[in-house]
Amino acid sequence: MLEAIGRRLPADARPAPGGEIVLTYPADDGDTRKLHVRVDLLDPASIADLWLEDGPGLDPREDHAAPRPLAPITWDTLDARLREEADAGRLSGAALVLRDGEVVLREGYGLADRASGRANTPDTIFAIGSTPIDFTKIAVRILVAREQLAWDDTLGDLFDDVPADKAGITVEQLMTGASGFRDFFDVPADGNPDHAWIERDELVRRMFASDLLFEPGTGREHSHGAFGLLAAIVELASGRGYPEFTRAEILEPAGMDDTGFFGEPLPDDRFAVGYGLLSNGEVNAPPWWGPTSWLVMGSGGMVSTLDDLLAFQRALRAGDILPPEELAGHWAPPGAISSNGDMFGFELFFTETEGAQVFLISNATTERTRPRLEELFLALVRLPRD
Repeated sequence: MLEAIGRRLPADARPAPGGEIVLTYPADDGDTRKLHVRVDLLDPASIADLWLEDGPGLDPREDHAAPRPLAPITWDTLDARLREEADAGRLSGAALVLRDGEVVLREGYGLADRASGRANTPDTIFAIGSTPIDFTKIAVRILVAREQLAWDDTLGDLFDDVPADKAGITVEQLMTGASGFRDFFDVPADGNPDHAWIERDELVRRMFASDLLFEPGTGREHSHGAFGLLAAIVELASGRGYPEFTRAEILEPAGMDDTGFFGEPLPDDRFAVGYGLLSNGEVNAPPWWGPTSWLVMGSGGMVSTLDDLLAFQRALRAGDILPPEELAGHWAPPGAISSNGDMFGFELFFTETEGAQVFLISNATTERTRPRLEELFLALVRLPRD
């Protein structure tokens, strides 16, 4: 059976969303068995792994057994329980938990690199999914506060040759999901949905040529593309590249020394390799993904550590980046959960309540493993505060 890895599936086999085909067949005991086949989403005819329901697979890196119910987690057993999950192959990443402003857990779990056996640590650098949307929001607020940009500035004000149906879209509508733009703007010819290189002008061209989901201002629909367009607006309004502006105005004031963009070199002992539905590059990790493409500029394409992400939150609260009055409307309600990930294995969960802040990041997330990760995060969120 090991020879099946990398072989081709029958021409009429089609994977379900997530890259799995499930084949059901009768067993000798009169019952039925299910054979799961996972395919490479970039090459859907190529087998990546296969396994019997709740049984071992051919890929030794994956545990396909059905997880046991999550045992209770308390403040006293916090680290021990997370280590149990890691030892069982259900957690690979890092966690940072604060209680009443004090760090009570800062640990790495599982492997950052399975090939070398290198472990995750609290200082491991991960891809952070869509978290850079928050940096883009703050960049726009900085420019509005400096009167280099206004909430009611329109695309027609900021760009040349804007189609009539999009000329009236405002900066505020781009920020709030009211623009009418769809979510992503990759095309099949790109080959890779996140990492294929396109220039800023190509993103703008694709967005201006696209059909809107609704008339601007009449609906709400999240759009990663809208934040890419806002990143372009940051460049136009500031006269600086988006990465340059973000570093100088947000990352450096917050002391975020380990936060950067795809394609930048990282120390061999610092980065996490991704183990997800997709793989890209000689090593499936940000240093090998090439420079951040405008497919995700402003809405992704960055790396960080949990310490840096905490520093960002603290710098905003302290007014180190913007005066507090300029952040009205920025903060999510207490207890709101932020989940940001990609198809390459990385997923970041964050929440902030009156008594705690919880960060949990994974470098081994698939559609199959994500429910357990969510369950684990919710158990951390629900730890008693008194």
